[in-house]
Amino acid sequence: MDIVVSGRHCEVSDRFRAHVEEKLARLEKHDHRLIRVEVQVEKEQAKPDKAVRVELTAKSRGPVVRAEAAAEDKMAALDLALDKMTAQMRRAAVSVGSNIAEGCGRRGNRELLQFLYIASGSASEAWGTMRTRLTVGSTTGSVASADR
Repeated sequence: MDIVVSGRHCEVSDRFRAHVEEKLARLEKHDHRLIRVEVQVEKEQAKPDKAVRVELTAKSRGPVVRAEAAAEDKMAALDLALDKMTAQMRRAAVSVGSNIAEGCGRRGNRELLQFLYIASGSASEAWGTMRTRLTVGSTTGSVASADR
């Protein structure tokens, strides 16, 4: 996964870039298809109480996911934006059961079949993510025994 950090009206230190890379590594457990994450840090002159705004844009083979947050410093704004993005990716993972339930609530078999196809695709994606996470984690020793 490529991580691109840029700043508007402010400097972005190497320490902050390293912090961003460390924090964004967690996103791959929610979507293994991530190709690139763009982080834009902007110093806002109009709002003194929320001096820094961070925008995250995650590009993958699936949909583009965006999140943004503002806070007094870069680290806090990054944490808030990352929490928002993580929540979005978790909601996407829950869509398997939601699609099956919605399809069952429809009247025709044709609509049910459509929702089952969607759920099947989501389940394949979730299975691929789990398999990759377990494979990589077990070879590096980073997966705890409770996760297996």
